[in-house]
Amino acid sequence: MILRKLLFTILLGGLLLSACAGLPAAPENRKTPLAPQPTLPADEGQPPFPPAVTAARQALADMLAIDPAATTVAAYMPAEWSDSCLGLGGMAESCLQALTPGYKVVLQAGSEFYVFRTDQDGAAVRQELAAAGLPQAAVKARLDLAAKLGLAHELLISVLSTEAVDWGDSCLGVETPGIMCLQVITPGYRVVLEAGGQRYEYHTDATGERLVLLEPGKPSSNENLPALVWQSPEEPCQRVEISARQVSYGACGATLSTGRLDGVRLAEMINTLAAYAPFEVETPSGWISFQGQGSLQAGPAEQRALAEWARLVLLEAQSGRSTADQGLALAWHREGGIAGFCDDLLVYAYGKVQATNCKSSPADARLLQLDAAQLEQLFTWLDGYLPIQDYQTDPATADAMTLELLLNGTGSRAASDEEKQALIDFASTLYAQAME
Repeated sequence: MILRKLLFTILLGGLLLSACAGLPAAPENRKTPLAPQPTLPADEGQPPFPPAVTAARQALADMLAIDPAATTVAAYMPAEWSDSCLGLGGMAESCLQALTPGYKVVLQAGSEFYVFRTDQDGAAVRQELAAAGLPQAAVKARLDLAAKLGLAHELLISVLSTEAVDWGDSCLGVETPGIMCLQVITPGYRVVLEAGGQRYEYHTDATGERLVLLEPGKPSSNENLPALVWQSPEEPCQRVEISARQVSYGACGATLSTGRLDGVRLAEMINTLAAYAPFEVETPSGWISFQGQGSLQAGPAEQRALAEWARLVLLEAQSGRSTADQGLALAWHREGGIAGFCDDLLVYAYGKVQATNCKSSPADARLLQLDAAQLEQLFTWLDGYLPIQDYQTDPATADAMTLELLLNGTGSRAASDEEKQALIDFASTLYAQAME
């Protein structure tokens, strides 16, 4: 009975995770064909504007402690964000995973420009921070794309990533029929941009004087350069190489099979690359080499969590599908009581937390990312305890409380009742945090 209930909880969580991911799948081609993007005139910085644009101006004025009239609307355009945090949620922030229509707004105060994201009516407004230290090649690529799309301002385009690359030829790794390419190493950049919900990739030389916007069907010799490489700690050794678009996987030292990285995993990869600095380390969950582009220094628990994420990508690539039990570390269910609880929590080894209430719509599922301290605690339990499958219920009454707990431990000792209670308290706290 207990096992059936726990499996039902896990499978239900998997369905909710699929329904609530709220992240667009990667396009089949490396870049969708160029299309006019919806962009609205700024009316020379004067009202009337949509309420959301006015709210963004007020937010900038509050931030700079100036009169809103001292700000100018340089440009704005409709947008659709992946969650209630407008795609700018923090690592430990709970965001409703639902498509959120709104605006992207470019404002000017003095000689400086600022970019804001809003929801439809301006109730939610967040500043989109500019990428620090962009190479000149990325700046020129953004200007070029803005001109091609007919956008009112280049800051309506987001820079998702810049990667220094030594192209293997003078054509910047892009083959064009009838064009001869010199086989010489050409330093440059791969620049990934976003506008109007679409991603665009440029190959550039070192200065940006030469720009190549990739088109559907054009092969790129460096397209699948891995940003993350992972090898399993156990035998037989398994290896996975993950780029922004491709997963290569198989036995260590053998020819690797290939597949695509898309959907939720693609979004997670892009966000992680943007957040963390490069590192190479041996963790209890395997050896990992990560070529991040961010400034955050990942601690040991975060490095191990990323190794667990790579292991999950490998499992999904091997099976050809994603299921709720893959990578699951902890599951918790609470039902009954005077308050009439009916709550579920799934915690994955790479730190993702999913909280759901069976009385609510699947669209109300909440996601949370464990912080470094929480990850460290989770790994301590996983490494120390034998698997736990526990069922607790009050004496039979009309408002009896039922608690179910599952831990996929790999340790050597059984958890005591007090230690099981600590796990239950941990899960309960996470659930409350996710539902805030």
